[in-house]
Amino acid sequence: MSKRQCDSFLSTFMEWVVPRTEARESFILYTGIFCIAAALRRQVSISKDYLGGWTCHPSMYILFVGPPGAPRKTSTMKFAKILLDRVQDLYGGGSILTQAALMQEMSEGSLDGSIYLTVGEFSDLVMKSKSDMYEFLTSAFDGAKEIRAKTIGRGEESVQNPCINLLAASTPRWLGANLTEEQIGGGFSSRILFLFEDSARRKKLFYDSEINQEEFNVMEELLLHDLKLIAKLEGNFKFTTVSKKLVTDWYSKHDPSQATIHVRGYSERKATHLLKMMMICSASRSDDMTIGKEDFYQALKFLGIIEKKLPLVFAGIGKNIYKLDQEEILKMLLVADKRGMKTSILIKELLSVGTESQILELVSTLASAGLMSMKDSIWKITQEGKDYLTRFDDEGGN
Repeated sequence: MSKRQCDSFLSTFMEWVVPRTEARESFILYTGIFCIAAALRRQVSISKDYLGGWTCHPSMYILFVGPPGAPRKTSTMKFAKILLDRVQDLYGGGSILTQAALMQEMSEGSLDGSIYLTVGEFSDLVMKSKSDMYEFLTSAFDGAKEIRAKTIGRGEESVQNPCINLLAASTPRWLGANLTEEQIGGGFSSRILFLFEDSARRKKLFYDSEINQEEFNVMEELLLHDLKLIAKLEGNFKFTTVSKKLVTDWYSKHDPSQATIHVRGYSERKATHLLKMMMICSASRSDDMTIGKEDFYQALKFLGIIEKKLPLVFAGIGKNIYKLDQEEILKMLLVADKRGMKTSILIKELLSVGTESQILELVSTLASAGLMSMKDSIWKITQEGKDYLTRFDDEGGN
């Protein structure tokens, strides 16, 4: 096997992408992580020799979450396809809108039952098949040796050793309206790494005066060279004595019961995410398939990036589907400050939320909770409302 050209695939990937985009560095980093996971597929693992009754493969479901446009979600994902589409034997799905179509792609298009998906709108992937798609993705994530399902016009087919790597994008509003327990049964959301950003890193339109495109073309070829080597890795990862002790000590102290209700599913499955991330960190730097202490610390750091803002992803999930809209009303009043806002202006600004009666019901609920009040026909945020927004931001906002 030829020699790696990059000291670290992920570090070089960051150097390749960051100067040429407005996107947050967290989105860029996880796009690079997705590239490695998609290349490794199911060819490598942490075996039952370590884990007893199960085998852990490095496949990942990563979901970029943020308001439309601002964080540059889908434009960042394109950098993954630039590399992955050039690696032989890796299969990226086409326009997949149903579970049956995904099954057909994996059974007919892929050489080994593996597929990587970059999906601009997560809703496009799951809404038509709903529970069938969630169950299919869950089975693949959990390492099922075979999945049997119906395909389009071909009856029941099977995929041996299925492996799906998914990079998708969504908005807090869509998640709040759709990621209910009924929709995602079986704990599907705990298998996703949700990464929240609500704004771009910067605003920049032109780059020609700052970058040398030839240098970036060279960097792309170095990354491609190393990604092809990563795609050839096979077998089981090994732990060093030190890294195994570090993971064991971490696991003995990790207590999912301390997590809030919406984050608890992720916390329960964090050990699995940590194992997957350690394999990816190791593959990023070397072909030796050894998980060292540096991989343990780096994997924890990368998961920490997600955890910092994870509460914001789930803020709108629950029985109150208007929670995000109510918070938006409070933010509008906070900006208005002493001037306040007339009811007519509030309604005008919130026409996209619902009818006049629905908007007034939201306002009434906030007033009943003591978060806003009206005097002389002017609505203002109360101190309790300001404190509420501060607590919300402290849970992971900007």
